[in-house]
Amino acid sequence: MGRLEGKRAVVTGAAGGIGLAVTREFLREGAEVAAVCRRSAGPLEHMASKGLHLFFMDVTDMQSVKEEAAGILDMLGAPDILVNNAGITAPALFVSMEEDAWDQVLKTDLYGPWAVTRQFLPAMAGKGSGSIVNMSSVNGLLGSTGQANYCAAKAGLLGMTRALAKETASWNIRVNAVAPGYIETEMTASLAKRQADKLRSQIPMRRFGTPEEVAGLTVFLASDEASYITGQTFVIDGGLSI
Repeated sequence: MGRLEGKRAVVTGAAGGIGLAVTREFLREGAEVAAVCRRSAGPLEHMASKGLHLFFMDVTDMQSVKEEAAGILDMLGAPDILVNNAGITAPALFVSMEEDAWDQVLKTDLYGPWAVTRQFLPAMAGKGSGSIVNMSSVNGLLGSTGQANYCAAKAGLLGMTRALAKETASWNIRVNAVAPGYIETEMTASLAKRQADKLRSQIPMRRFGTPEEVAGLTVFLASDEASYITGQTFVIDGGLSI
């Protein structure tokens, strides 16, 4: 029996990278998953699993969030697990960052988790249990040149995680954050070899992490094995932040 057997989960940003790995691992561990994508479901469209349900939601649009959340609640009922993973980047040096780049990253990476959580939290509270995992970033802790918008959003998500953990503990809802470092996704795959090698040289373990490693940590936090853990940030970065 899987660690998430019988549990119902919602995963945003489920179509690629970390979100795809989390969705696959949740299904493998026995969960029924509402996989939330913005436009394209990508590889999820070809996954044959009776526990997988696809939904299309724009986390920056409250009307879209409300409509799709209502559909998920009608189909699955109150979720046991919510993973706020949807996120984007729009790199630029601070002095040349356009207002739209600032707004879109903050809207997706911080407003999005707030908007989505707001729709599912009442049902989870009524159920009297649940686990929320917010996908932040090591850059929310360390900062990164050319990523002021992304760092601000991910740091804000950590603050929201701690505040929400205090508010929901009496409902037996746990709220934690995962802060990945450099992970083998489309973003790192697009780096020039010289740049990728330089980044690896800064990581004590001398490699990028895999989406599956992040997914494994997320499964643990979502499972009953983490029943006494809330309000915490779990860094998974190969030692980069030491």
